Amino acid sequence: MKTFYAFGFFFLFISFSNAQSEWVKGSVVLKDNRVLVGAISKKPTHELILLKNNDGVMALPSHQVSTYRFYDEDSNINRQFLSVETSDLFRSFKFFEIVIQGNVKVLRRYHKQTLYTELNEGYDFDYFALIENSLIPLSRFKRDVFPKLLEKHPIEISAFVSVNELPLKSIQSAFSIIKHFNTIDKKSDILAQVD
Repeated sequence: MKTFYAFGFFFLFISFSNAQSEWVKGSVVLKDNRVLVGAISKKPTHELILLKNNDGVMALPSHQVSTYRFYDEDSNINRQFLSVETSDLFRSFKFFEIVIQGNVKVLRRYHKQTLYTELNEGYDFDYFALIENSLIPLSRFKRDVFPKLLEKHPIEISAFVSVNELPLKSIQSAFSIIKHFNTIDKKSDILAQVD
């Protein structure tokens, strides 16, 4: 079985490195907490990144990476990606971009059908909430995410939704509510440390 994986990674590495790759300066944190710095190349169709530094070029599959980050000059933004364990048909690790940081993270991934077409920054992604190591699609925000937020801060979250007249089925509302939740949660964590 290990030979099969090694053989597969070899062909993936060859196809990856033969294609025109864009390299950006960045850093990678591995699962064992080692930090590697260099030029990173990533394709959305692969759960693998390439890291080029003084030691050469390394292929780093998603199960070995904790996070990686780089500066996206075209969009003028620092992008950070997280490797998350998923269990679609079988257990695997996939890269997700972190959109909102906090105790509840919002992550995104390209739509499967978008991977081979021209990308449209705002619309070609599936969005997820990462709550207590559970990955929940934001399309199920009202049913599966919102109740978890209400459990911890019922008065503040209910008031925020009511005052701002936020529809719970809107992705933009979900972003606003999660950002507000993280702000409240951070403040309550600080107050708990002071006591």
